[in-house]
Amino acid sequence: MAIAWTTLPQREEAERLACEAVGAGLAACAQVDGPIRSHFTWEGRTQVEDEFRVTFKFTLQQGPHLEAWVHARHPYALPQWIVIEASHVSPAYRAWAAWTSEYRQRRTHSGVELFWPGTESAPWAAYFVAAAGALLITIAEANVEVRYEVADQQSVLPAISILALIGASIIEEVVFRGFTAPAHLAGRKLLGLILAGSTDQRDFRFPDFPLALPRTL
Repeated sequence: MAIAWTTLPQREEAERLACEAVGAGLAACAQVDGPIRSHFTWEGRTQVEDEFRVTFKFTLQQGPHLEAWVHARHPYALPQWIVIEASHVSPAYRAWAAWTSEYRQRRTHSGVELFWPGTESAPWAAYFVAAAGALLITIAEANVEVRYEVADQQSVLPAISILALIGASIIEEVVFRGFTAPAHLAGRKLLGLILAGSTDQRDFRFPDFPLALPRTL
């Protein structure tokens, strides 16, 4: 993964660039801060301007595409574009970044199977399989279907965390072994099922377990 910075003269322009880059799948995350005070030399004169900085986090594969995209939309004749490759990224965060870029680029397909060994999503798949035995997620627009095989109850718990990280902005409905529930309840109900030691949805109850899982990155 890599991080890059650029600056823009207006907050609205910075917010729009950040939002559109993420929406296009070119960056996994974009952050806007400022105003910041910039001192620089331009056309032989020292200048001081207030600007707004956009920080992009993206995969190395997306780097050239993001750079060309930013330059084509930037209001400056010579935009700042500085890239630093990360020396270390946690496996979960790297997998999420790769997944979110791929998902947004492919979400127009009616049904796209992701996260299965041997597919182009293999790095993310490997993380899921290592965490939960075997897990397949099929995305169809804003819905996600979860089918899984696990060796024991504990091995699926990391998968709940990953589903929570994906967030309700993508997941509208989760189908869990034939049981359908709204996304904001799915993690709680799945955890309840596991803690109850049941694999039969007919034995399922709806305990109000507190579910303290991160929802943003």
